[in-house]
Amino acid sequence: MSESNVAESFDEPRPITYQDGIKALDEENYLWADRVGLHFTPLGLSGAPVMATRAEVDGRVKSFTDIRVSDAVPSELRILFEFAKGAMVYGVFFYPLYTLGWEQLSRVFEAMVTTKVSSLDPSRGASSLFDKLQWLKDHGHLPASDSDKYDLFRQWRNRVAHPKEHTLVGPPDARRMLREMRDLLDFLFASP
Repeated sequence: MSESNVAESFDEPRPITYQDGIKALDEENYLWADRVGLHFTPLGLSGAPVMATRAEVDGRVKSFTDIRVSDAVPSELRILFEFAKGAMVYGVFFYPLYTLGWEQLSRVFEAMVTTKVSSLDPSRGASSLFDKLQWLKDHGHLPASDSDKYDLFRQWRNRVAHPKEHTLVGPPDARRMLREMRDLLDFLFASP
């Protein structure tokens, strides 16, 4: 493949090998778009094949890089958020990285809750995640209308921390969770 073709397309010049549904990476194919992820549109799974043109890959990358947290969010949380987002960006080349980024967001969630509680009541820093969330709800730092959502986030974090099986997350779900976490970070740390 000539240098000019590499700049315009991330399509593979030869078929990619998949083992157990996962792209078998090698030194030649690591920058070729992963076909599994290309079957997803912003709204979900599509049966139509998508060419891995530079514009297509750039659009998919931008759909993640455009999601940013406020500068008011503590730097350690912004860094953890960027780890998650960075993994998701590279999911276009290796589909399981969407899942790795999604799992990293569970760590962001726990760190965010701990950071907020510790800033308001340092004596509660060692409490369980359940107790910290309850404290935030009881003291009006989380909207009661979203109570179920935070309980689901806590359950998701527990499932990620103690897996019984592997999970694969698609780009739309990874992007949705990245936005949800951004919104929660901004709510807890950037809202007046």
